[in-house]
Amino acid sequence: EGLPEAANAWRSSWGAQRPVWLAASTHPDEEPQVLAVHQALLRDHPDALLLWAPRHPERFEAAIAGRPVDRPPVTAWVHFVTDESPPEVFAERAAAFFERLDFDICKVVNDYRYPLPDGLETIDGPDDMRRFARIAMDHPAFVQQPRAIRLLRERLGPDVPILDTGFDPFQQVMRKAGYDRARVVFDHPDAAAGMLEAVCATMEDFMAALHGAGCDGIFFSI
Repeated sequence: EGLPEAANAWRSSWGAQRPVWLAASTHPDEEPQVLAVHQALLRDHPDALLLWAPRHPERFEAAIAGRPVDRPPVTAWVHFVTDESPPEVFAERAAAFFERLDFDICKVVNDYRYPLPDGLETIDGPDDMRRFARIAMDHPAFVQQPRAIRLLRERLGPDVPILDTGFDPFQQVMRKAGYDRARVVFDHPDAAAGMLEAVCATMEDFMAALHGAGCDGIFFSI
């Protein structure tokens, strides 16, 4: 509250004609380049103003270690509705969102749905749930996101913390079968237990695949 007014007042204090430029999310090895550019600008524009916002991965590292920080690390995320798009599209949207808003953490959410057994579109009874088995990581549903994480890591470099989203086994099934199928799960606990164990085992393998692709951690959604 009051932030837009304060920003406008700050901008007005610079003068309407003063040239202003921004160096945002810079890494330490980029600092000499920023200074060189600004010194060059000052030769033709002595009143040029540099706004500098370096990236601070150490803020995230200090926070998770319980050390003092100047402010809590900040992030946000959205569903980019990329379940039908290639990982290159997902990675591009996630990276652009992170870079534009200069977050401390790149938090993404997997839009690819957990696959139901072949031929099933939903869950109608215990026999459907008994068909669930552990799924290999070469299944198309589990190939896309690790590829997207690798692309993000290549673009953002080694210092940016990347977090993906993991849903609990029940949610994994409901997001695909429909939440109106929850009663079927509750009414058949034995069949449901076997189904959820299979999903849990699959997701353990998937979390390992994400970690191997460059993901630093998981935001676990329950």
